[in-house]
Order: sequence, then C-alpha cells, then structure tokens
Amino acid sequence: MSLNSNDSAIKRFTYDWLIRFAELHPFEIVEYFNPRYRNQWDLVTPNERRPPDYPSKYAKISPMFTTLITRHKPYLFYSEYVNMKIINGKLKLKLPLHKKWKIIISEWCQFVGLQPGMISRFKDNQVNFYRQQLLTYIYPDTECRMTPDELKYLLKFGNFDTTVKIHANLTEAVDFSEICPLIAHCKDILLDVEDLAFSDKVANAFRKNQLCPNKLCLMKLEMSDKAVLEMFEYFSKLQNRPKFFYFVFKQRKPATLAKAIIDKYKCPGMKLKLFSMFNTQFDGFRMDIINNVELTFQSFYDE
Repeated sequence: MSLNSNDSAIKRFTYDWLIRFAELHPFEIVEYFNPRYRNQWDLVTPNERRPPDYPSKYAKISPMFTTLITRHKPYLFYSEYVNMKIINGKLKLKLPLHKKWKIIISEWCQFVGLQPGMISRFKDNQVNFYRQQLLTYIYPDTECRMTPDELKYLLKFGNFDTTVKIHANLTEAVDFSEICPLIAHCKDILLDVEDLAFSDKVANAFRKNQLCPNKLCLMKLEMSDKAVLEMFEYFSKLQNRPKFFYFVFKQRKPATLAKAIIDKYKCPGMKLKLFSMFNTQFDGFRMDIINNVELTFQSFYDE
C-alpha cells in the first residue's frame, strides 16, 4: 500500500471518527434543570433557552469542526416544559424536518390526545426526550391511546428522571413485568392504564427490578389478594420504604384485605389512624406514612 493510500485512509478514519463524535456530542442537562443556571442561558423564544456556547464549545477549534457540528450534532430543544398537544391529529410543537436526531430537553413533558401511531412518528423521525417528568393525560374531551410498543418506546427512550404519570388506554394487553424495568428508577409512579395486566407474580417483578418509589399509584388493578399482600411484603422489607400508596381495583375487595395490608406494612410502635372501618368492602385505598411514626389508611368504594 502506498504512503498516499495510508494517508488517505487515516484522514478518512479521522473524519469518520469526528462525525461520530458530533453525533454523540455531549450536552448539558443537570445545569438546565437548575433554575439558577438556566436563567443565565440565552432566551431564544418565551419557551426556549440555549446555553451560551450553543451549539458547541468545540465549534471554535476550526472551521471544519464547526461544519461537522452543524451537520451531524443532534438538534437540541431546551424548554422548561413541553406540551405535546395533538390538535386535529397534528402535533402542536414544530420540529425541524432534517434527519438528524432531535432531542427535547425539559423539566416535564406532557402528551395530550395521543392516538395509536403518533408515538411511532417520534421514533421514525428520530425524536428523543430528556426530562424529569413524563406525563400523559386523558381529559374529559380527549382520550390517550397507544400501542404497547409505543408505551415501551416512550418509557425506554424518554430518559425521564424522577416522575412518570401515565393515564392511557392500550390497544392490546401487556404484562406489567415488561414495563417494570423501564420505570424502576422512578420515585413518583402513577399508572392508570387500561389493559396493563398485573399477574400474581407482580412482586417478583418489583424484586427483580429493585423498584423502590416514594409514591406508588396504581389504578384499574385486576389483582388477587395474594398478589397484593406479596407486593406489600416486598415493600415492607426495603430499607427506604414507599411513603404513599393509592390503589384502585377493578373488583371490590374484602374488608379483611385492608387489615392484612396494614398488618404487613405497619412497623412496631407506629401510630395508626383509620379513616374507614375494617368491616366494609372497598374498591380502593390510600395509605400514607407520616414522618415514619404514623400510618394513615383510608379505604373507599363506589356506590
């Protein structure tokens, strides 16, 4: 091989490496989630800010590097909040049409009016998310529907940090064990999802994925009494136990289950405050741990 060929191969390798560097370019997240730093960033629109060195602090190295960054670095959209509202089947938020990855960075991201196929468009158009909170809602005049694969994409590639609150209907059933690994890092979890199935092995899913939230709200639950108690057996043995539960069942539960839940979860010496009677069947309950010294329990039922 000639020296010219070697030189050409080295240049090609170097250029390809620089392109890959631009595609994987690091970007600031922690600073943006701190208002003290964020308020010092440049205001682009009332809902968008950018760091002072946008698009890259490396762009000053050379004109060629600036060109590489412009062509290949993902498009970054920094916003304090992003409301992914669907109007007449179209997304309200406008994003560039180029084929680069588009990364939306926000404190919270809310989806309203989703229909099957809409989340797939984000995947097909290389849209990714980094945010602290993921919210999907069903309002009185709208519904939120997605496929199981879209739900998994939203959870897996959403890169949310602390909170996930999903109010949605699925097009077909999916087992919670498939979703659990994607939310195991969250501290505030609310799942109000039709066709999200909770099997009798739900406690095993919690244990396997080391789920340890501060708050856990589960609605539309179709779960055996045995599975419920095994779940609280798992939570009761955690070093940092959840402090708040809100459960709503599809089928009415016997009064004995409420007492069994409290017996499982209440620590010795902890005060107990009841807002319901043990001799009443219930459709759901709320349980709080207050300052690790008091347990409050309130069951309820629909007329």
